[in-house]
Amino acid sequence: MKFSLNRELLLKPLLLVSGAVERKSTLPILGNILFDVSGQSLTLTATDLELEMVAYATIDNHAEDGKVTIPARKLLDICKSLPDDSMLTFESDNDVIKISTGRSKYSLSTLPANDFPNIEQWKGDVEFKLLKSELLRLIESTHFSMANQDVRYYLNGMSIETEGHEIRSVATDGHRLAICKISNPELALPARQVIVPRKGILEIIRLLDPIDETVQVFLGSNHVRIIDSEFSFTSKLVDVVLHENLNILHVHYAIPHASAAVNAKHILATHGINIPIVTTLHGTDITLLGKDKSFKPVIEFAINSSDAVTTVSKNLREVTYDNFNINRKIDYIPNFIECQELLFMRFF
Repeated sequence: MKFSLNRELLLKPLLLVSGAVERKSTLPILGNILFDVSGQSLTLTATDLELEMVAYATIDNHAEDGKVTIPARKLLDICKSLPDDSMLTFESDNDVIKISTGRSKYSLSTLPANDFPNIEQWKGDVEFKLLKSELLRLIESTHFSMANQDVRYYLNGMSIETEGHEIRSVATDGHRLAICKISNPELALPARQVIVPRKGILEIIRLLDPIDETVQVFLGSNHVRIIDSEFSFTSKLVDVVLHENLNILHVHYAIPHASAAVNAKHILATHGINIPIVTTLHGTDITLLGKDKSFKPVIEFAINSSDAVTTVSKNLREVTYDNFNINRKIDYIPNFIECQELLFMRFF
């Protein structure tokens, strides 16, 4: 694979997709951008498994089509350091991509393109077109009210609602509420509500310009997608239970996992899904966080809202009853058991 293009033609799509590159991940390939060469077209894709950004560029293809993943930060630093109108040539050689421009030459290690995770193919249930300026106003008018790292997971995002000829955005952090509505007589939309995560909303604001150009919006059961002539943006919604077809949520620690699971259960209930929650308490729930009065209501809420609660020790169970207002049974299930007891139970 060998191709070349101007620095300016590469830098713009590179900046577009860089917002989706994962900076702190245990998967090294999430720090790379997928380069897909097909004819005279180059497609750049970046993802953090929650967001996916795709941008496009025109190239001079000098060899066969192909795919390769290139470290995003290093490539971006190289492009920024080059003078304007520089011509870059990329040549793939086994696990290395060689970049040459003028008298400068760079070699970057690559990872297999087949290992790059793409968000699965899906079909939107709701589809409509909107001006960039209108979509930007819809989001900018309410995004400031979104919560940030709230244990009530559904507050860390924005609700996008459609009904008839109206589109609404709603955001709240539990203290303030912001609502914006736009009407378009040409729309005939079904009643639908999705929650877009905070990171996705902030990325949309970065991508859109307040101009009167049309973008296409797709709302699915698990994703939201915005397609423009220059980019394609996809964000996941609350989809773990739906995608994995789970029958139960078993969570450890009241904060943050049980409280997040309870909120997810309420959200899923609006889709007609009732999933039980089993919470296993550990020492830090009670002996550490339990000493902070500000956490007490959240811990009590998470425990009492669970369908079943267990502890890893009898003492922890008694301490929980003594320090919290718990109105449900807590079962003791140890982490370790005596082998002799297990053999006795097996034969008798």
